[in-house]
Amino acid sequence: MSKARAMVEIGAALDAALKAGDHEALASAFKRAEREGFDMPLVQKARVIVQASEALQAAMQSNDIAAIEEAIRIAGLNGVPPGLVSKARQAIVDTASQALELAMQSGDIEAMEEAIRIAGANGVPLGLVAKARQTITTRASEALEQAMQSDDISAIEEAIRLAGVNGVPAALVAKAQQAMVARASKALELAMQSDDLNAIEEAIRNADPNVVPAELLAKARQAVVARASDALERALQSNDVKAIEEAMRLAGASGVPAALVEKARQVVVARASEALEQAMQCNDIEAMEEAIRIAEANGVPAESLVQARQKLEAEIAKREEQRRREEFLANLDDLCLCRDTLKMRAAIAEGEALGFQSEIDTLRATLEDQLEKMHARAWQLRQEKEKIAAEFRSAKEAQDMGGGILAAQWRAAVAEVGKPFVFSEEEECARLRQQ
Repeated sequence: MSKARAMVEIGAALDAALKAGDHEALASAFKRAEREGFDMPLVQKARVIVQASEALQAAMQSNDIAAIEEAIRIAGLNGVPPGLVSKARQAIVDTASQALELAMQSGDIEAMEEAIRIAGANGVPLGLVAKARQTITTRASEALEQAMQSDDISAIEEAIRLAGVNGVPAALVAKAQQAMVARASKALELAMQSDDLNAIEEAIRNADPNVVPAELLAKARQAVVARASDALERALQSNDVKAIEEAMRLAGASGVPAALVEKARQVVVARASEALEQAMQCNDIEAMEEAIRIAEANGVPAESLVQARQKLEAEIAKREEQRRREEFLANLDDLCLCRDTLKMRAAIAEGEALGFQSEIDTLRATLEDQLEKMHARAWQLRQEKEKIAAEFRSAKEAQDMGGGILAAQWRAAVAEVGKPFVFSEEEECARLRQQ
């Protein structure tokens, strides 16, 4: 077949399909045109329509309502045959209906509500929507009945909320509200029967004032005051300042009469003062520091605190002096073996400052002995220098006799003997350190 004849046939097929709105015939003719390599305006128009039609069909197979709606919008802009568009719109209805059926089978109220919303916006038959609404009412009623069997107040409250917006009979809702009041009241009454102040306060916090009767809440608050007052009275009978402080904290937060709290505060001051006095008598530094801390935190008079701090400082100083005395005695034997007279003198002065007398007699004797030896060594060295200075008449003579070292020694000796002999304890100690 000639190219021209094929073009005429394909053009006629495309034109007929467009006029008939037959998307399948249009797609077939377009594919033939592409195979033949034709690209005239009619083929270009067909290409746009075929592509939009294929996208619409793909969206219909996805069951995604939003995707189908978007594909319908694009199809309308691109001349897709009305028959295919109508089929797509019906696909939306079918998809929404199927989703509604599935939601009804699940029994999930929220899922059904969402499915009904989508169904209403997409032309789902009213009979099916009504059936779904009735299913929601049934499920909400069942959930409410089930919640009423439990002691979970929050679950009953949520079930009542769902029932109220889903057509549950008013009589059943009223019954559930009564059950919620009963459960909340029971929880509060059980807490009140205990001596657990924290449990009662927790029950009051959890009690919805719109649910629990005001008289019962007032009774519970009075119970809190009574329990806190009793706890404070019991604490006051003990000597435990920390227990009284904790009871006062609870009392302050629970509405206990101010007079009782003030009484407790005075008792705390008295107990803290007594504890401070006792700690000052025991000379235990840690106990004294803790007693001062508690006294400061509980309003003990400043005069008592000043005296306690002075006693603490004196005890710390006493302990430090005792430590130094013990350390001094522990090092005394080593000091006696030391030949450094300057260290000995410093140690003797320290010992005297620490109150030692007879304890350092040995150290004093060792110092005197060491000084005599040091003096003797110094005088011996002086005599040796005098001897060297007298052996030669000049540095040259010493040089000729013993070389440069002897000459240097002679010069040093001459310079030394030219000065009067003076004993220097510092120089002798330095010499000993160098040895």
